[in-house]
Formats: sequence, structure tokens, C-alpha cells
Amino acid sequence: MPQHSARGSANRTGDRVTRSARPSLTTGVAEVRPAESETEHREQLRRSRVGALIARGRYEDAAAALGVCWPEEHLPRQVRAALARGRPERIDAFLTAFRASAPQHFVIRATELDIPYRQGFAELVLVLRVDDDTRFDVGVDADADTAGATDAAVDADAGPAARLAPIIELCRAHLLDLAIGRAVAVEQAPNSLASARARAVALGDPPLGGSKRTALALWADRGNPMIELLASGGRAIGDEILGPLSERSEEALTLRRALRAYLATGGRANQTAKELGVHRNTLRNRLEKIERLTGSSLASADDRAELWMALRLVTDADPRPEEEPA
Repeated sequence: MPQHSARGSANRTGDRVTRSARPSLTTGVAEVRPAESETEHREQLRRSRVGALIARGRYEDAAAALGVCWPEEHLPRQVRAALARGRPERIDAFLTAFRASAPQHFVIRATELDIPYRQGFAELVLVLRVDDDTRFDVGVDADADTAGATDAAVDADAGPAARLAPIIELCRAHLLDLAIGRAVAVEQAPNSLASARARAVALGDPPLGGSKRTALALWADRGNPMIELLASGGRAIGDEILGPLSERSEEALTLRRALRAYLATGGRANQTAKELGVHRNTLRNRLEKIERLTGSSLASADDRAELWMALRLVTDADPRPEEEPA
């Protein structure tokens, strides 16, 4: 009988595998993974597009598309949008696990929603069903302790935290930080996404492999509604206040980082310099330049408040290179 190679046998219909040259996150060596079928790929793309329609507020179009592709499924009554951030390779691993384990939800790459990317990181937008009859099942015990993964925003009401515990745990397992927007009616999904993006400002950079910092999950239930309201159409206001600091140059980015760190520490120069990893004199020079370029005084409480609001309004483009890669 003719001998079939292992590769030839593996490529038979129903038993397809593909050798990935990409190393495993755990072993560091190449591994054999099941190939994603064309049908699964198309279904994931369709589901991502439905999620994008919901996130953009086009819920009627989303309902129509859902009815065509999955007639037995209905648009959720209530959703929470969330923003997951991490290293690109960990985002890819999470995306595979999330799609396989939580098919009732929607996941979209943030760039597909025109959300500016942070260089060196990748982001996903999750549109999560939070209807009362929704049950989450992503392979993690829903009763798992989420202390340390959530903040005090849910102390008064553990319901949302308990329902989303598996999602939070899945993000934590992949070292992804998560900002969770407010629960809203599906037609208000863009508002939930806006609250998640505003809350994501506090996340900072995601943890690296081997980092002592655990992944964070922050809630927007007690976020900053005033900032979110301004952010919905206030980028121009932020640009006007910051002036040259709103540009996408490396120098402007360095000055914005210095200003944000200085204001976030309550004006403590020594602590700010330590966090930025610069000499105190270097920080002083940067702050003086910020005052010259913006025409503001960091000694004025009103000016500090205005600059902080402006930073919050333009932060989605920070950091962002002047030219996006093709």
C-alpha cells in the first residue's frame, strides 16, 4: 500500500492541521494548531461587523444583520462595552479564547472602530450582553474571586462584577487590562464605549510577561460623566487649550506625558521625576516649556484643572505616530 506522509494525512478533510511558525506563549516553541476553517472565519467576521454596528449606534442595522445571519438570536436589550489592552501577541491569544468560549458576545479590533492605536500595544472592543437572563461561560468559575481585578466601583453592588467575573479572569490570564463601560440600553452602546475609553485613561501600560503588576479591570460605573460628555465632541477644545502640545510629534508627546504625570501626582515634582525616570532639573525645564507653549500657569488651580481636562480629551491619540504603518 502507498505510504502517506504525516502532512498528507493531516490535510484530509475534517482533520486539517497547520504548523504554526509562531512560538507558543508558554513553551516558546512552535506548536501544531487546528486550522481555522473558512466557514468559522467568515462567521467571526460577520459577528465582528454586527458588534461594530452596535458599538457605532447603528442598532437597527445590527438587528437586521443578526436576523439574517443568526435568525434564532436577538439583539441584546442591554450591553456593556469594554476596552481590552495588551501586547499584540496576547491580544491574539485572548481573541481566539474569547471567540471560542463566549460566542454570545461581540469582539471587534479597536482599529476597526477608528480608535487610534497605542504604539506597541493592541486593543479590542468587547460588546457584552448583560441582559438579566445572560449567563457567562468562558471556562472560568463564575464565583472566582475578582478582588484585585476590580476597583471599589462595584463594592455597593457585586452583581455586575459577579456576572463579568469570567471575562475579567480571562483578560487577567492573558495579561490584558480591561476598562468596562456603563451598562446601557443597546441603542446607547456608543455611550458605554465612551465611558470605557474615558476609564481606560487610568490603565497606563499593560503588564509585561514576568511583571509583578497584575492585569487591571476598572469600571466606569463611577467614572467621569462630565469628561465623557465633553469627549463626545470636545477634542477641538482640548487641542485649543494645549496648543502645540496637542501635536503628534515626539516632543509634544514627551511634554504631554510630563504634564499628565505632574498633574496626576498633585504637583509633586520629586515623585513625578521618579515616575518619568528623569532628573528633577529636566522635569523643571519641561514644565517651564509647557507653560510657555500653552500660556498657562501651573501655579493656578484653574489653569491646572483646564489642562487636565484638555489632556483627558485628547488622550485617545496618545501615543500615536505621525504616520500610521500601511
